[in-house]
Amino acid sequence: MNEKSQNNSTLLTPEAPKALDVEDVLLRAPLYTAYAWNDYPDCINYLYRFDRPLDVYCPSCERHSVFKRSSVGTVDPQQGARKLVKFFLRFNCSRDSDHELFFVFLNVQGALHKVGQFPSIADLADTDSLKYAKLLGKERFGDFKRATGLAAHGIGVGSFVYLRRIFEGLIVDAYNAARAGAAWDETAWQQARMDEKILLLKDQLPDFLVAQRAIYGILSRGVHELSEQECMAHFEVVKGAIEIILDAKLEQQAKAEKQAKVEKLMQAAHQALKK
Repeated sequence: MNEKSQNNSTLLTPEAPKALDVEDVLLRAPLYTAYAWNDYPDCINYLYRFDRPLDVYCPSCERHSVFKRSSVGTVDPQQGARKLVKFFLRFNCSRDSDHELFFVFLNVQGALHKVGQFPSIADLADTDSLKYAKLLGKERFGDFKRATGLAAHGIGVGSFVYLRRIFEGLIVDAYNAARAGAAWDETAWQQARMDEKILLLKDQLPDFLVAQRAIYGILSRGVHELSEQECMAHFEVVKGAIEIILDAKLEQQAKAEKQAKVEKLMQAAHQALKK
């Protein structure tokens, strides 16, 4: 494998051969991810024969849809899987057959490489992230989308930079709320490390963040120490942790809004009953 391929591929090497998670390969694996024959000896067969529908966001419909496989690249099965050079999979939206998912794979130097995809992983993930747009605000939501987009192209370190900015923004929001209290100790805050700052803000932050505060250390290592491949290996875990934090904040907001609405209705009911 040449130097460029080594830099851009995430070669998966588990201890023993295992079945390929085709949906993960199609919908979540970034471009230039490579699946070594020694680790996934039947990878082409899994992909080439995969005909289950994909339940995923359709960027053209702007909503979830079911995509069904419509065609696969011409392959002569008599040649044997390891002699295949390139093939593609096409899926069409059940709402509008003109809307497609398209994936291209290349078999080279003992590994199967995912070399093409349309729409991008970032586009397919939009439906899951849109709910955070209002909560994060324009700038931070842009960071969130950029992190997903970079990861979709195998740029792990860059994606960690944007995820860490989002994480730090959540801490700043909690700090601004906490320092208004009479018992706030600014000196302790200024001298604290990030994990200690999170503990100081435990009343303003979701329980999950407080319990999993080591996430910041992972993000920082990704920015300063880890390779692209190592960052990509941990991207979904870190992104998922941040999503859980955001989900908790959305739940808190929804609860507060519901309480305010009910309190208003209760006041109106009391006023009506006084008449």
